[in-house]
Amino acid sequence: LHQGDGWSVDHLFDEIWFLDVAPELAEQRLVARHVQANGLDQAQALNRVAWNDRHNAAFVLQVRNRAHWLVRG
Repeated sequence: LHQGDGWSVDHLFDEIWFLDVAPELAEQRLVARHVQANGLDQAQALNRVAWNDRHNAAFVLQVRNRAHWLVRG
């Protein structure tokens, strides 16, 4: 959803969907994904969410109105 800083990919997508989910649930899902997909332990996964994913989520929330569809989940 971000435009600027060299990013402009809207032309690559027919539709843009934003999955609106409670931050706590999103973080639980991200931790589980990092453990499973990346082989991180729980503490490492929590750290990755805190230092990377949480910042990205806050940024994307600011531009979610650019999505064509808002899906509550």
